Amino acid sequence: MPSPSMEGPETLSLRLTGMSCAHCVRAVREALGSIDGLRVDDVTVGEARVAVDAPGTWETLEPKVRAALEDAGYPLAS
Repeated sequence: MPSPSMEGPETLSLRLTGMSCAHCVRAVREALGSIDGLRVDDVTVGEARVAVDAPGTWETLEPKVRAALEDAGYPLAS
């Protein structure tokens, strides 16, 4: 199961698969932006940088993030 790498107390870098263009970036930004408690800092082809509102809440947000990305067609990389 892939997990994000912690780059700070609240910031995560998520590696994604299936992305190749600006449309993909926009779709990922919209999918992640719909999740309460998550702030989208940056999205590029293959990666999204996000922050959680409160430290330690990634465990509860991860299933929602994973589902939103899979629904959008860009799952987390393994």
